Amino acid sequence: MHPIKIADVAAAAGGAWTGPQDVVVRGIATDSRAVRPGDLFVAIVGQRLDGHHFLADALRAGAAACLVERECAEGACVGARDRMIIVDDTIAALGRLGGWYRRTALTARTTVIGVTGSNGKTTTKLMIDHVLAGELVGRASERSFNNAIGVPLTLLSAEPTDDYLVVEIGTSAPGEIDALSRMAQPDVAVITSIGAAHLAGLGDVTSVAAEKASILRHVRRGGLAAVNIDACEILPHLPKMPAPGRHRDRVRGEVAAFPGATVGGGGLLREDEDSNYRLCTVGRNPQADLFVTCIEGDLDGTSFVLDGDTAVRLRLPGAHHATNAALAYAVGRWMGLTSEAVGGRLYEFVPPSGRTRRVDFGDVTLIDDAYNANPSSMRAALDILATVQGRRRVFVMGEMKELGPAAVEWHRKIGEAAAGAGVDLFIAAGAHAHAAAQAAASAGVSEIVLCDDAGHAADLIVSRVGEDDVILVKGSRAAGLEVVVQRLESALSGMRLIRVAS
Repeated sequence: MHPIKIADVAAAAGGAWTGPQDVVVRGIATDSRAVRPGDLFVAIVGQRLDGHHFLADALRAGAAACLVERECAEGACVGARDRMIIVDDTIAALGRLGGWYRRTALTARTTVIGVTGSNGKTTTKLMIDHVLAGELVGRASERSFNNAIGVPLTLLSAEPTDDYLVVEIGTSAPGEIDALSRMAQPDVAVITSIGAAHLAGLGDVTSVAAEKASILRHVRRGGLAAVNIDACEILPHLPKMPAPGRHRDRVRGEVAAFPGATVGGGGLLREDEDSNYRLCTVGRNPQADLFVTCIEGDLDGTSFVLDGDTAVRLRLPGAHHATNAALAYAVGRWMGLTSEAVGGRLYEFVPPSGRTRRVDFGDVTLIDDAYNANPSSMRAALDILATVQGRRRVFVMGEMKELGPAAVEWHRKIGEAAAGAGVDLFIAAGAHAHAAAQAAASAGVSEIVLCDDAGHAADLIVSRVGEDDVILVKGSRAAGLEVVVQRLESALSGMRLIRVAS
């Protein structure tokens, strides 16, 4: 973030400043422990903590000003009373500030890339960042900063001299992506997938598609929309698609290529008279501009072919990552990188913890996919286990949250999918995961262990693991399965494993 005069910050946030006019804000913090000198501390009322209780801590750390809610201002500590921007709602004010910064500071040079979708948002965001960082200067949102707090913080983290900024945009209720996309005003919009996620708030997959597609309304004129079209629910929300069988010829013969590429050279775009942006569709659907074929993979990685002639190799397992990588490829080519440069960077990409990360401990392999889950991503992860031959397949499953009234049925379907993937040992943490395990048992999985929660599973897992096992750990964020991963990593790093008979 470049320095901003306090009067401009207050005006953009829609608040009243109580202090001197010579103050300059040089950064943003919502955690008093992370405040640096010159920061604006945003006091947020959370489910467990109220940031207004930490104003004194923020000021001692060097905060230049504090963004506070009106009803809390009178009770603020004495030292904060001439350092406050007073607003009705600090989260809404932070959003206004982020949107203002996007419109005023990130215009001349910075390409803002918005990434949304039911699955793969964070991995695709990180892939795009990794690809672009090979030749350009920029950044991506931290962790899963994809909500009404995270998106403006990401926008405010950028410098006007950055070449790019990758912003993850999420949702759990109708209208959230529309609001966040209006704030971010992406030059490039990426939709990774459409699936059964956040159904408690969104209702059904058709509504999920409509919610995700709302990002397209805010793509800046002349920008790019890179969209995975493998889910048919997204198609009604796109510019007119050509008739089946004619699409490939139309793309190759009539459409401008990516900057620096030749038509048919792996960068294919279509521009529709009804839209302000260019569209690049991606997927296993033969109608896609970047058609993903020849997907092969095992625990060592995934390979595929783009558009019939561009071979791509990834060092992370999972066929579902082929479309994520294809989207990153499209963005990289749009930003002017060569096909060879993009392919090389994709091969070098290594996922962080919780994102299909593979860790080997001698003859035992851990697939850490514990960060989050929904039915689509669960099936994709189980497909990785299905590629394993000659080794015992262990599945540690946490609950999938926010699935609404059909949650039990969704979990049962995953249990059946686990049996289809050849799972040998199913460890279920949480009541809904128990429903999945019971369905798996009915479908033929022989070893079932039911645990109350992630902590219970962590206590049991080490005694159940043996030599040559492949262990997949996956569940929703709220399931807390990272404790299982941590326990496994700690134990497997220094012990000799002996298979425990069931």
